[in-house]
Amino acid sequence: MLLFLLLIFLQSSICVEKGDLVGCFKPGVEYFIIKESRGLLECLSVCVENNNYRYAVLNNVTSKCGCTNFLGKNYSQIPCDESCHDCNIYYAGNFAPTMPENLAVENVTNTSAYILWEKPKFFLDIRNYQVKANVIKTYANYIGNPQWWTFTNNTYDAELGSLNPGTKYNILVQALSSYSDGEVASIILQTEIGDPDNIPFLPTVIKREGSKITVKLNPVMNNNGPVTSYQVVVIDQDSKLFFQPESLKSFQESKEDELGYYIAAELQPKQVLEDFVVGDGKTYGGFYNAPLNPNSNYLIIEGMVSSAGNITKVVYSDISTHVYKRDKTNLNSNSSVLVTALTICVVIVSGILAVIVIFYIYLRQKAFKRRLRRLRDNQELAMQGPILEVVNEGYIPEEEVQPIDHYNVLKQKVWRIPQNLLKVDNKTLVGVGEFGSVHSGMIKKEDDIPVVVVVIYDKKLSSINKKNMLRDLDLLIKTDKHKNVLELIGLCETMDILFVVLEAASVNLKDLLLGSRDTSGGRFSSITENQAVSFMIDIAKGIQHLEKQKVVLHKRLCARNILVNANNVAKVSGYGLCHYTHQNIMPDYTRWTAVEIFSNFPHTHKSNAWSFACIMWEISALGGTPYGSIPNNEIPGQIKRGLRLVQLPYISEELYQQMFDCWQVEPGERPDSSAILQMLTHCQVNSLPLLNFELYPGFQYEQFYMDSELVARTVPIL
Repeated sequence: MLLFLLLIFLQSSICVEKGDLVGCFKPGVEYFIIKESRGLLECLSVCVENNNYRYAVLNNVTSKCGCTNFLGKNYSQIPCDESCHDCNIYYAGNFAPTMPENLAVENVTNTSAYILWEKPKFFLDIRNYQVKANVIKTYANYIGNPQWWTFTNNTYDAELGSLNPGTKYNILVQALSSYSDGEVASIILQTEIGDPDNIPFLPTVIKREGSKITVKLNPVMNNNGPVTSYQVVVIDQDSKLFFQPESLKSFQESKEDELGYYIAAELQPKQVLEDFVVGDGKTYGGFYNAPLNPNSNYLIIEGMVSSAGNITKVVYSDISTHVYKRDKTNLNSNSSVLVTALTICVVIVSGILAVIVIFYIYLRQKAFKRRLRRLRDNQELAMQGPILEVVNEGYIPEEEVQPIDHYNVLKQKVWRIPQNLLKVDNKTLVGVGEFGSVHSGMIKKEDDIPVVVVVIYDKKLSSINKKNMLRDLDLLIKTDKHKNVLELIGLCETMDILFVVLEAASVNLKDLLLGSRDTSGGRFSSITENQAVSFMIDIAKGIQHLEKQKVVLHKRLCARNILVNANNVAKVSGYGLCHYTHQNIMPDYTRWTAVEIFSNFPHTHKSNAWSFACIMWEISALGGTPYGSIPNNEIPGQIKRGLRLVQLPYISEELYQQMFDCWQVEPGERPDSSAILQMLTHCQVNSLPLLNFELYPGFQYEQFYMDSELVARTVPIL
């Protein structure tokens, strides 16, 4: 109650200073007596020097000086009369609020939590509350910077979002005042694990012998929780049943339910590093590894299990059309009979087809001779001039094709964003695209979603430009969603303007790499080697996704066209309508271009492998310019003569060999994105060093030459 009365009193004053009188208090105030003093100034000095107390207590009779942080029962708010034997209490100079009271955590999910607190026991004023989340332990390969939130002074509960799954945080809450930042209250928060962010590759078959298949399993990196165990799953492809992971059971249970798939083993992470024999008749993790039928086709897939507390997440390999072939030594004698019968059938059918073809040619020649004879017989009845004969060989005119409005067809395939939900910041120009300007924006929903908006005045486009714009829009639509590809969120349309709404990203990879150059702490980069490799893996996944779509052929791959979001996830951009540049500049992609393009050969996915290797070098060089010392006009000729990017001292042999394989002259000899991704993931999971960013004698950064990478131009804003 005293504190509330005191706060009401203090509200009437404009400012509180050291030495200001708080009031007069009865004996019995709990304070710590330091010593006798020669006056107020000495008492104030003593209280500040000893643990920075908030109040100085000066006895009017004994002149003893005491210090305290909290007040007792108030007697009067005017100076004491010396005859009353009471004490005067003054502000000692520590005006910082105490820590918020009763900090608690509720409703924790894998990416958010709800915190509650009460106001501090002592404060003069509070401007706002500041909350900070420091990572203590995480399964992610990159910790990132601490997260901050600021709330108003009348807020005592808040939701913390965008947290990492499976991560332990130290949550710090403090009140900020006009005088000083307050003491910090803290509490530990553990988020739930999330769905694994990487899926296992299909196991590699080493050999098959009768009822056994020996496979090589693949370790998996999981940033959203622990890797608790691995499952080996057997799918009998002869059963023709659709694989449903939620129905997976043991061999005996699967047999009883007549399923065509079962869990053959559950292994510890260390066991995955060794070859595994499927069908050896042993038990692994409570699952019976039953012998296989030698005459059946099987698909072996891998599952990764992540468990913490009462939550378990499992992810399995992608199901493909791959089939394990039977061992020829185990085929029964009926197989050879079947092959013989099929061979005889093929020969007979081929003979019949040959007879039909010969007979057809004979009839055609006979009909042609008959027409010539008819022409000669009717020559005298023909009109003067050349005779043109039109032979109708069964052609039936098609019905008239109705015109299709491709514009509306495309727009029906994506989210049509209502105009009242989209806010475009016309004052913030992000860049310029081929068909319009690019601005930052916001989708107004329960949680505001930051976006990037391409503003296109489609009614003003020429027919050719509109056709090209629709082509680029179609590319984005057919790309489909993927974690490592910039996402098309939707479209919004007015009478004159088409708004193409794209996912927002924090920074492009080029700027992030250049900004990471830091020689403090015995290193020359603020990003870790593991994070650099993670960027490479993200890009490889994005390129692999684009290749699978078979409609997108990226021709502008470089670090500048890779965007990185707030969670440090790299996303492939720079194609279709998501290709835009800063105003008045345009990238020159010569330094990332494959050798065959300089000889006018068509661009293929293997050309992208060349460009991706240049990006891997660019990441390793922390944004350095490829072939930095060579002018742009000389690069094509020198690359044709064998010029390649050099191996930097801190790039491992394994990583550089992967780059060099991508720079082979023959496109067919280059690895595809899947092979590159598998190599990078294998090295990261097994902690094989690919880069080393520790300082060494004579170290120098690879130079960045902006003029060599960009072509100046003036771009009109449509």
